[in-house]
Amino acid sequence: MNMFLFRLSILFFLPLALWAQHPRLERANNLIDAFKGCKTFEERIEVLQQDPKIIHTLQQSPEVSQFLSTATAEQTYVLSLMVGLDQFEGVFKGFERLANKQASLEKLVSTLTSIDQFYQPIGGLLGYHQTFLHLLTTEKISTTEFFPPPCVDMREENKNLWRNCYEGSLHLDKTAFIFPIGGAGDRLQLLDQLTQEPLPAACLLFCGRSLFENLVRDVQAQEYWHYRSFGSHVRAPIVVMSSHEKRNDTYIEQMTREANWFKRPKESIRRIVQPLVPLIDLEGQWVTTAPLELAMKPGGHGIIWKLAQDSGIFHWLKKQQIEGAIVRQVNNPLAGLDTSLTGLSGYGLSHKKSFGFLSCPSRPGMSEGLNILSVTNGKAAISNIEYTQFSALKSQMPLLFKEGICPANTNVLFANINDIESALAKDPFPGLIVNAKSIISVEEGDTLVQKQAGRLESSMQNISESFACATDPHEAQRLSTDSLDTFLQLQRREKFFSVAKKAYVPGQNPAETPHAALYDWNTALRELLEKKCQFTLPPKQSLEQSIKEGPNLIFSFNPSLGPFWNVIAQKLSHGTIKKGSELELEIAELSCHNLSLDGSLRILAKTPTGNPFSEKVGRAKISNLKIINKGLKTNSVENVLSANIDREESCSIILTGFSEIDAHDVTIEGPFHLVVPDGQKAILREGPSKEPLVSFEAIQENSWHYDVNWPEDSPPVLSLTERE
Repeated sequence: MNMFLFRLSILFFLPLALWAQHPRLERANNLIDAFKGCKTFEERIEVLQQDPKIIHTLQQSPEVSQFLSTATAEQTYVLSLMVGLDQFEGVFKGFERLANKQASLEKLVSTLTSIDQFYQPIGGLLGYHQTFLHLLTTEKISTTEFFPPPCVDMREENKNLWRNCYEGSLHLDKTAFIFPIGGAGDRLQLLDQLTQEPLPAACLLFCGRSLFENLVRDVQAQEYWHYRSFGSHVRAPIVVMSSHEKRNDTYIEQMTREANWFKRPKESIRRIVQPLVPLIDLEGQWVTTAPLELAMKPGGHGIIWKLAQDSGIFHWLKKQQIEGAIVRQVNNPLAGLDTSLTGLSGYGLSHKKSFGFLSCPSRPGMSEGLNILSVTNGKAAISNIEYTQFSALKSQMPLLFKEGICPANTNVLFANINDIESALAKDPFPGLIVNAKSIISVEEGDTLVQKQAGRLESSMQNISESFACATDPHEAQRLSTDSLDTFLQLQRREKFFSVAKKAYVPGQNPAETPHAALYDWNTALRELLEKKCQFTLPPKQSLEQSIKEGPNLIFSFNPSLGPFWNVIAQKLSHGTIKKGSELELEIAELSCHNLSLDGSLRILAKTPTGNPFSEKVGRAKISNLKIINKGLKTNSVENVLSANIDREESCSIILTGFSEIDAHDVTIEGPFHLVVPDGQKAILREGPSKEPLVSFEAIQENSWHYDVNWPEDSPPVLSLTERE
């Protein structure tokens, strides 16, 4: 990267009228001054009720007066504050039409008190309102200096890469996984096919499984690999941050329950619910969707740190001797491929880092932030600039956005649990910005009016700035990762980062759609098959061809087959796959060499890894196998995403429980379906007339297994041992 300096003055550009002191901001500032010295809600109420307007407004409604007669001091305070902030009239508009006024009032007050409690570090509900207006209308200037960040290059295999992966696998028992999946996913336009109810992003199907389930499968792959490498059972804690937006938390709970907690201990998965925050229009008015119903949206992923602390998650993790956590956003299905996550945790743990970023080269035109080295007041840390700030920066410093200068922020992070807790004391809501992208329909008289509104959002990445280290500003551009408490690993974009953010619309740019993410997924797996597994494949398609014609090759596998590509390549090697074919390997223990596939082959183990992990799982030992059948009837991106695949003919081998298939030197033409019962081994050979013949024998122990030899700074080596 070219090393040069940016001196930054961040401006939030808005209509000129907003640069003047906003009257509602002035009112909020006056209240904050008036509350100085107040330690209780009663003292704040006393200050507020010095204004006769507040008392009169609260008393003019019999229902409000009745509620206040039994209300707590906190409830009285939030209602009084609404009047003090000139919000009462707008929120209560149409109150007289409500059928159950008391219930609606109780719900509103409950919402307000929850917001007030969560945002206490910045002044509660008043602080949220004041901070929003301050950021919205006030020029914010910073003298921060920006440099391209130093990085640990993970793009090529070398000793450092494998040492990091070894450390990450070895210390999986010290690692948790945190998944912020509470996003609304409005642009994906997901709907329940039966109810037509909007669905959150976590429900998006990718290769037949929800994005949420795919996250858990990647964790299980790491756990199984740890078992195979080191012989011990680890169930890494999983923390899920959901939200109430689009009933996200309800769907996450339902998916988890229906999957029987993904066959892992129920207590290993904890959910925390991301609070929704009120939308405020550009005039400083709280937006409502109905009388006493505030328009609410999630308050950004940066809330996750304080929420984890408040809910006892950090205490729960530390009781299990957890030291570090991998944080991964739900909409990037590629992040779990190969060495990326294990290398990230291994480096963070072994180098005692406070915070880390897993990044990749940026790509112009994508709505993604940038990772930078931030130096403020002689202290340096790797941090992040959100893409929402780009418009204010591009005209001042276009070189900052030149491709290849600063890598893309991917929302894949390493966090030290103890250090995060300490940082929260200094910065409970890191990276606060105003997200003013929401367009809300509001009733004005008999018409619906479109209004622009926003909310405070916190960035989970910017807590890294709490770990800034003292440095000489003149030496900042020569800093290395070793001298910082934060770090950045650089991964290849092609095998790590492709997000599904918006619905695919024919004729529009397909970037950041599930269609493009699937194409990038298939492209990465082509690399695995061609370069690692030594397969001959049909010609690569363009994105446009893939969308129009459907993928010309479908390859799917259980991530426990690896998770490292070097491991997969030792289990699956050499062969040919013809255009339009399908290879599905829902199995972990596989020895497959010299496969010729023209059609559909599915090897499905009902218990790929055992529960708990065990040697008694489904196994397939295959060599010189030729499959010829008609395969798929039709093919489209939509069918592959949903795994709603219509097959005309297929060769399917189902391994039930502890069972095996042993197939050598055989050709299978046409449809073929074989179910191997639990405790049985199926032997598949070629008969006198070249037809496949199957025989069975009972097994008490597995007939073969892999021994793992893993030098700390080299790829793992598998040795297949057959039982005598």
